Amino acid sequence: MAINIHNAIAHRFEKERQAIGTATLAQATLEDSDLLLLLAQQIHESYARKTAKSYGEFEADQQNFPTPGNLESHFVSEEVDFIEMTGLLMTTLVHEANTTAVNLSTGGTA
Repeated sequence: MAINIHNAIAHRFEKERQAIGTATLAQATLEDSDLLLLLAQQIHESYARKTAKSYGEFEADQQNFPTPGNLESHFVSEEVDFIEMTGLLMTTLVHEANTTAVNLSTGGTA
């Protein structure tokens, strides 16, 4: 399968045991490289090997679950660039990680 990478970015999410998670946002996209393409191919192949694939749906409540609007602001209306959109998505991830009772592998609640 041919994979076309238009943009890639690597933000950092850190969560220590009994502490809130934090994000360090990258300020630039990753350079196009053979290693980036190899990573994308390996992720794709790993998912393709899974027999029990699943999917999710976005919540209708975009006030509390803003991901659909964040994606639309980049891909549809083009109001924000890729870097800003991914920063908004990371903000949502950090919020959800800090407000849900799900235990993370290196953190969570006791």
